[in-house]
Amino acid sequence: VYDSGGRDKCMQVLASLCNKDNNLVLNRKVPLKMTLLYDNEYNQEVMKQSNLKVFGPPKQYIDPTSGQATIRFRIEDVSKNHQGQSFKVLVAAENNKLGDIAPAYTPVVAIRSKRNKRGRSSVESPRRHMGVSPYAHHQHMSMIPPNVSIPGSVPGSVPGQFKPTYKKRYPREDRSPMSPGFRGITDVEKLRESMKGVIRWTEEVVNGLHPLQWQVIGYAQYPDGAIDYNHPYYNMPNPNNCITKVLQMYSDTVRDNFRVLLSAVENTVAEEESAAIHGHPSHHDVEETPMAFSNGHQSLQQLKRTAEGIQNQVTGSQMMQQEVGETTPPDLAGSLVSRSFGSGESSSLLYSAPANNGKVRRDEGAPMIDPNAFADDSSRSGRLSLAPRPSVPGQEFEEAFGHHPSNVEGDDRIKTSASAELSITADDFTKTSAPDINSIEHQAAYVLAKQYRSVKTGDRLGFPVFGTSHNLLGFYTGSTLNADADAFTHIDVLDEFGEPELDQAKHILTDARESGNDEVHSIKDYGNFRNLMEHALIYDANKERIANQLPSASTSPNLG
Repeated sequence: VYDSGGRDKCMQVLASLCNKDNNLVLNRKVPLKMTLLYDNEYNQEVMKQSNLKVFGPPKQYIDPTSGQATIRFRIEDVSKNHQGQSFKVLVAAENNKLGDIAPAYTPVVAIRSKRNKRGRSSVESPRRHMGVSPYAHHQHMSMIPPNVSIPGSVPGSVPGQFKPTYKKRYPREDRSPMSPGFRGITDVEKLRESMKGVIRWTEEVVNGLHPLQWQVIGYAQYPDGAIDYNHPYYNMPNPNNCITKVLQMYSDTVRDNFRVLLSAVENTVAEEESAAIHGHPSHHDVEETPMAFSNGHQSLQQLKRTAEGIQNQVTGSQMMQQEVGETTPPDLAGSLVSRSFGSGESSSLLYSAPANNGKVRRDEGAPMIDPNAFADDSSRSGRLSLAPRPSVPGQEFEEAFGHHPSNVEGDDRIKTSASAELSITADDFTKTSAPDINSIEHQAAYVLAKQYRSVKTGDRLGFPVFGTSHNLLGFYTGSTLNADADAFTHIDVLDEFGEPELDQAKHILTDARESGNDEVHSIKDYGNFRNLMEHALIYDANKERIANQLPSASTSPNLG
């Protein structure tokens, strides 16, 4: 497989989560990690991992609804700079605590600075003229777009026979911005910057679409409390910031960039037509083929139509943005739940699969949805479910999949489209790094400045963080001296917390607030989550210092 290069080119593999019988495993969200390796017997890791660029959201997951994940990546360096070695990418679970994982590898990738060119013969193969290389392999075709050329009728030629092509190079002194092909384009640098601006804007649009996908967060319930898997609830992050950024970039710079490109295309098309009529070539390096001018004219016309189409679509999107909210389809009325948090800069949407003529069904005895339980999920740092995730009722992991996690044989595995396999068990993400803590800032309302430990493992969990309805969101750990040590563990990751433990945590906070306990810190008193956690850390450090001076100081309590 060859990486064809180019700023917008990438390779794509499909990773699938399968069980021992090669069947897809659904309802399991598995975080993935990609590592760039050399293709040698040691599978040596590339020193500069920044050469591997993964497209899409910052975090890659196995989609629980399909059991698959599409991974798009490119390698930013050529094999020549690495002693001519080829590369491959290791796909593994991000959680390194899963000891039964067998890694998977993508197909081998050879990176070249340019494609090898064969000497041109007097008569070329019709197969090559149709855009198919005689050396192409069927696995390569999706990675290397064929260079299609359309054979045309040449006066005096015999049907089925192709006229040889060769390049005629014009003197270098004629190569100026005002020479044929550049006539009318007075500022080439401006044209280049405009093209870069359009490319940046396009990347922003494409990358911004990936997080704006519906995610299953829970399921409806029957009157007896059983989970109704036929009526899932969906959540998506607030798209307003992404849309605003895209439209703002378009208004500030991209609109003008499109005008520059459109003007350049129109001038170049006019020069092509003039050159075709008078028989003068308009490029410095042209193939002297009768179809050269017409093919170039067609491609430039297509580029012109594309630029005009994008400009019209974006302009239409700006006009439609003012009508959102007034034109909501009636069948979706009541199925979208929106709630603002704090200043209203972020909110999330809850969607239920339409039932009963498009209305959200609520059975008697089924719990109502608490809108406070949802917040911006754009950073993918955690997910709060309304109901337990789908599982096989009454069966444990070993019974459901016929093996134990410690047994590598027969494990669930991620299988890529290139037949590479990865054995993996399901687990949500572990502690998030400091930048991902932003995702809970709009949910957090209270912090109890008391360090708790796990009853199950004895490990320190950190400060419990609660929402506005006293629901436990997770635990925060950090340091007043090192900001990089900040981390947040979402409650979904801690399997030892069931409904009784969550109710107990809610009562602990309620009792502490009612008694006026100074360990309770509210975000209203400190303005934002960062200041709130900083004061909680300082409070705990001072309390620990005072406790160490007293012989009767007690240790940190356990939750539950």
